Amino acid sequence: MEFGMRLARTLGVVAEQPLDNLPALRARIDELDLGILRLIEQRGRIVEEIVLRKRAAAIPMLDEVRECQLLERLRRLNQGPYEWHDVERVFRLLLEISRGLARTRTEAGSTHRLRRSSLDK
Repeated sequence: MEFGMRLARTLGVVAEQPLDNLPALRARIDELDLGILRLIEQRGRIVEEIVLRKRAAAIPMLDEVRECQLLERLRRLNQGPYEWHDVERVFRLLLEISRGLARTRTEAGSTHRLRRSSLDK
């Protein structure tokens, strides 16, 4: 193996050591992680808007059909390298925390309405 690496370097095929680019790759992952975080935050703000609209329209918060459609669409679009079952776990967790956010906002809205109605008396 060592001979192969020396030969490759001699021929100019391998210009760097295997770990030379590791800090740059980790920096790229850090940037992607920040981007993912910002997208999750944006998604949460949209969930809050949906909660307000559903509450105003008096329709149920949970839409299981929509969730199934979302997961099926993402399954078809998944290009790897992660297996779908692993990606699905991430999105199911995201759906779960979105439902939690919706519950929190719904309860907060109910409390706010109760406080306002008692103030109106």
